[in-house]
Amino acid sequence: MTKEEVIKKNLDLHAEWMKYTFENPDVLDRIPKGAVLVILP
Repeated sequence: MTKEEVIKKNLDLHAEWMKYTFENPDVLDRIPKGAVLVILP
């Protein structure tokens, strides 16, 4: 996989997460205050 493909897949993953959280904002309430969310491919 090329670097560009990895970057695109990571951006796609981020977009899916954002779409999910906009459609299901209550999921953000389950993340503890002060927590850091790291999305790994």
